[in-house]
Amino acid sequence: MKTFKVLISFILTCVCLYSINHYSLNSYSNKALKIKNKSFWINKVHFQGNKDILIFGDSRTYRGINPEVDPLKRNNINLGFSSAGLSPNYIETSLKRNNSEETILLLGITAHSFSKVAFQNSHWNEFRKVGRFDIFLDSNENYLKGFTPFLSNQHKPQKDSNYIEKYNLKTGFVWSDKKTHNIESGLKIYKDIFRENKFSYKLLKETVSYLNTLKNRKIYAFIIPTNSKMITIEKEIAQFDEVLVKTILRKSSINVIEIPESLKSKLITYDGSHLTGRSANILSEFIFSKIK
Repeated sequence: MKTFKVLISFILTCVCLYSINHYSLNSYSNKALKIKNKSFWINKVHFQGNKDILIFGDSRTYRGINPEVDPLKRNNINLGFSSAGLSPNYIETSLKRNNSEETILLLGITAHSFSKVAFQNSHWNEFRKVGRFDIFLDSNENYLKGFTPFLSNQHKPQKDSNYIEKYNLKTGFVWSDKKTHNIESGLKIYKDIFRENKFSYKLLKETVSYLNTLKNRKIYAFIIPTNSKMITIEKEIAQFDEVLVKTILRKSSINVIEIPESLKSKLITYDGSHLTGRSANILSEFIFSKIK
């Protein structure tokens, strides 16, 4: 009888492990779960607990605003994603995970934030599709890889020896820089992007209308500083007018944070678009000092 119980237990264990392995092979075929630092991105969509400030934006935001550099030491999280558009759906979905009406919203705006392609929010949507069991597998990867060989062989992109990145899982910020700065590297890429994707004032007004429905909610917005050559490209090709954008924002209940030229002159980009980690910290401290 004892031998029979041991045999049954062994068989059930094998079935369970096979099921986990089979599920992970299918579940982890999801593109989102094969990329670098997947836990970092999963946490942005499935974060737990109420935050003091939710930060929204694209790669200039998650590389440009460091939640830890807050003089008031508030519990903030950067929810930025690559090429993210500041759509109502993106903001509203994140707010549903945060029950406090006292939570402040901070929007990092770029010339790409309100383009049609940005509003598709492809990067963000990849991780929205990650299910509860996917999250379990990811958080227990080190334990499970002994039973599921696939998990121990996740795709790892080749490292750029010139690129420095430090992912902060808790805050959603990426401290980044390059050993050798190349301002021109990002300019050509963005020229091509903006030729096909203009800034949409219609989409901006759509988001502003949604934000106006959030009564008594403190909302701040700012335009992320970048290289002067990039600013010219955004103005001439993407039809991004900073003055007009700020005017539209100010007509609503959104507080616009103005960044003085004296501060902008101290900020450096490593690729013509994104701020270096040190510059991000300088900007972050200033931004948070303006949020009351």
